Formats: sequence, C-alpha cells, structure tokens
Amino acid sequence: MRRLKGNNVIIASGNPLEAIAVSTIVTSVFRCDFMTTVSDFNSLRDSLTDRVDLLVLDLDLPGLLSPHGIRRLRTEFPQLKLAVMPAHFSVGSALSILGAGAHGFVPKTLAPDELIRAFRCIRDGQIFVPKQMSELTSQPESGPVQPQLTDRQRQVLRLISDGKSNREIGEVLSIAEATVKVHASAAYKVIGVNTRARAMAAFRHFEDRQGVLRLVG
Repeated sequence: MRRLKGNNVIIASGNPLEAIAVSTIVTSVFRCDFMTTVSDFNSLRDSLTDRVDLLVLDLDLPGLLSPHGIRRLRTEFPQLKLAVMPAHFSVGSALSILGAGAHGFVPKTLAPDELIRAFRCIRDGQIFVPKQMSELTSQPESGPVQPQLTDRQRQVLRLISDGKSNREIGEVLSIAEATVKVHASAAYKVIGVNTRARAMAAFRHFEDRQGVLRLVG
C-alpha cells in the first residue's frame, strides 16, 4: 500500500471513541509523522497551522458552524485536505459541505472498506463522494429525490463547457484552483458523469432542455 511521507493530521471529534477508530483507519492509509485530536472547534482553530496536511472533521463537532466554518478553514488553510464525517448521509448536506470546499463527504455509517477507499481518494488528491450520490442521480426525473446543482457548481460547469481550465475558472470566480476541483467533482456526481468531456456535453444538454437549472437555495 502506498503511503505519503510527512503527513501532519488532526482528528476533530467530540466523541473520543470515534476519534480513536478514525485515527486507526487514517494511519492505515497515511503515514503520519504527527497526529493529534481535538474535541471542539475552538481547540481546532488553536491547533491548525499551515503545516497540517489532513483534517478529519466531525460534522457534529461542538462549535462548528457548517458550512460557514468549513469555508473559513479552506480559505485560511488552502493546503489542507479536509475530510468531513457526518453521522448520516443526506444529499443536501453533501452538496453543502462539498460546495464549501471539503475534499470528502465521508459518512460515519460507511463500511470499513469504504472508509479506507474514501481516505485513499483524498490522499491521492481526488474528491470523495459516497455511492449514494451516484445512485440518486441515476433515478428517473419523476423519482422522489432529485439532487440539484448549487449556484457555484452551475457556474463552474458553465465555464468548463466554455473550455476553460480549472486555473482559468478559479481566476474568473476568484476562488482557488483546488476549490474549483471540489465544485467540479461534486457537480459531476450530481449530473451523473465522470469525465470533463461528458460534463461539457451533459451540461449543454441540460441547459438546452431546461433553460436554467434549478438551484439549491
């Protein structure tokens, strides 16, 4: 198993037993030169520096105002890989958290092998979204649950369809290139594609058919 060298990791969880379990999984994927745990958002802010490589964040962490707190962390520490762990999966929460800049939406209810896969994706610079998102996007339009694009995801897709690179999109929208990748990956899941070329075609099709896509408020 390939491991990265020199990773500094923070596990932020109000539940000590969960923090121990998560740290075990993380150390099976990452080589950690330093790992610490914190139990509330204020302690997290005191512990974070630009030398921290990975933050595993419990969505129920005391003091965390989500997604505002997540957006602040990504703005202040752009080098940080951020895995957010909610108690349960929900489409709205996933879109909100990924839209705020997280590199993974990793429900605690995932099986151990899926948790390992999630952290491997994040380790390798990819965005992890649970399988439920893809399953929901494959439902017919008359189905009971239909995930929708956020305003930012729609902006990113439109610029992708115009042929712009992630760097150029970041310049247009005044956001980091890494954040563009987060929005793009989340949007791909919503519209049911896995490549840039397919995203361009799918987005043009949706705009031709629907005019303007509905937004999440």
